[in-house]
Amino acid sequence: MEGTLMKKSMLGILTAVILILNTAIVLAAAPNIALIPDKTVEENSTVQDNWIDLQQFKFDGDTNLYCSWDNSTNCTGLVPNPAKGGVFPLEAGVYGSSVRLQQPNWLTYHTDNYNIDEGTIEMWIKPNFDMTDTLNNQGKMIWYHDSSSDSYNQFYVTIRNMKLMLASRRGSESLWQVAHTDVSHWNKDEWNHVAASWGQEAGIYFLRIYANGALSGEYLSAEPIFPENKCPHLFSLSSKIHCNKENLMGEAFDGWKDEFRLSSAAREDFTQVFDDGGLSNLAFTITGQTDPGLINCSIVGNRYVNCTDPAAGQTGFSDITVNATDAEGLSDAYTFRININSTLEDTEAPVIGVIPANGSTVSRREGTTDRKVYVMTDEPASCERSDDPAFAFGTGTPIPGDDGQKHIFTYNISEDDNNFTFYYRCNDTEGNVNAGSFYHLFYVSDTAVNGTVTDSSANPLENVTVSLYDSADTLVGQANTDSLGHYLKQLAQGVYTAVFSKAGYSSHNETGVSVAWDSVTTVDVNMLSLWATITGRVFDNDNTIYGADVELKQGGTVMYSASSNTTGGYVVNLLSGDYNLTVSKQGFNTTVVALSLAPEDNQTADVTLVPDTNGTVTGTVFDWSFAKIANASVHLYDGGTLVQVVESDDQGDYIINGAYDNTDYYVNGTKAGFTASTTNGPFVVAGNTVGDKDILLG
Repeated sequence: MEGTLMKKSMLGILTAVILILNTAIVLAAAPNIALIPDKTVEENSTVQDNWIDLQQFKFDGDTNLYCSWDNSTNCTGLVPNPAKGGVFPLEAGVYGSSVRLQQPNWLTYHTDNYNIDEGTIEMWIKPNFDMTDTLNNQGKMIWYHDSSSDSYNQFYVTIRNMKLMLASRRGSESLWQVAHTDVSHWNKDEWNHVAASWGQEAGIYFLRIYANGALSGEYLSAEPIFPENKCPHLFSLSSKIHCNKENLMGEAFDGWKDEFRLSSAAREDFTQVFDDGGLSNLAFTITGQTDPGLINCSIVGNRYVNCTDPAAGQTGFSDITVNATDAEGLSDAYTFRININSTLEDTEAPVIGVIPANGSTVSRREGTTDRKVYVMTDEPASCERSDDPAFAFGTGTPIPGDDGQKHIFTYNISEDDNNFTFYYRCNDTEGNVNAGSFYHLFYVSDTAVNGTVTDSSANPLENVTVSLYDSADTLVGQANTDSLGHYLKQLAQGVYTAVFSKAGYSSHNETGVSVAWDSVTTVDVNMLSLWATITGRVFDNDNTIYGADVELKQGGTVMYSASSNTTGGYVVNLLSGDYNLTVSKQGFNTTVVALSLAPEDNQTADVTLVPDTNGTVTGTVFDWSFAKIANASVHLYDGGTLVQVVESDDQGDYIINGAYDNTDYYVNGTKAGFTASTTNGPFVVAGNTVGDKDILLG
């Protein structure tokens, strides 16, 4: 190995996020600034701008989750789980910046403080669409909650048919309860405030929706809105906010959201959100810093605490006192500490390199039995070796090193061995040891043939048999490739023919392979797979066909078979050759197509079947408001056996051909975001069209 392997430098960078819980402004009562946790940063590191968000002071103790989206997608100390969609630009919002969201993206946060008995969710929204857009008939989902996928206790807030709508139901057999208000006057690219709250008064449970601070709709129930212990506290913010639900009715909200807040109390006064965000009610100042030369902090825009970056070599701490004064002149203060630590110590284990290279082959010199092995590290370290991959450092054989980075040992190479495996661990001067041992495999030969066998895509082929024949066509030796496609066979010097063979692959011959004394001749080979692939779909005149039998025959014998899936598709992997593709299904005439498949061929064979009966089933798919549903999946059953799957068209209509005479047919339907329909049937098909088999999705 040449040179020194480079190690990543370790520099501690802390992005601090603070959760400040309890500040209430009421007449003749001072603000109450709750605990501000102490902070720890590293010398010569970068402190994020707007480090402490004082907007959180304004919220009372019922606030469980708050998202300002002014600097990142983090929310009051919560970093989103891996986000779907991945691009969430921050743009100008109601206060500071907002987050841009559109179908099908969402951000997911986890909070353990969600109150199923009483609470409020509120936010500002700016739609990127007109209220008169016909797509609104499918719904623009703003917020969705599904407390359990098996009990269907749900409520959601959506823009639908130019209305801001709240809908709820409890139990799979319950009807939807809806409260709504007209928002046809809302305009594209304008901000509006929406909120929903839930709780109970005098034993009556309520669910309320607010538009721009005004109560716009209410649903009352004798049953709790949410059953106990049904929600796993998982919320997604963007095209939707949801709990344990991904498939939604309608289209997701497209636009911007800002100042999201989840509370554990049912709120009805939203006056605060319509001034300047409540910031004028509190004036923030820093009244004390014990060491501003170490790290200096200031208030920016009466909203953020910004601090300078600590310089290299500076360590220690500074106590920062923040004061909040309300409009009555009453105030409260709290002091927290910023610790400046020295730069993080090296915590990475040494990086290991080896000579001979992993997987390589070296010659055994005539008359020698020893071989030097070099273990190289990117930093001074002590190293050990073992035959046990799980050995602990301190239990292996030490490897001498002349400068702490080059470690050399000599290994006896017997005449009977042709491959060697070692495992290494190294310990640097800071005590960092490799978490896993370094695996080292190399091959040794005096006179030999070696090489690597791959397929046509350069993937290594294992268990290829390599047969060596001399000039008299006598087999003189064989070897098999390992998991890396590598093979090695020691031979006497001479000229050979190498034959490579593996089931399912075309045999490959290499002639004139010359092997000299004290050398290794390398022969690398690519082998051609004999397998081919055929894919396709089965159709009738109107739809794809589910459950068709697909058979590949040679001389009347079925060699391979498959069945079409719910979209009519099928895939068959088979050896190359000539076949008759036979496709059949009860109620349709059988179709036969001749195919010729070359090695590694990928062919597409779509087949259209013609019904041999006039039996047809038709109908329309509706939702609970009797709007027609396009692209719903419609299933036809013969008793309890699924026999066909089709999809409703743009008008919600469907047609199923090839229905043979039967007295026990049923149909039902499904679509993502809807509750599966109840079964329509049984009904009789007797060589004619059976219509009006409509399907209602919840």
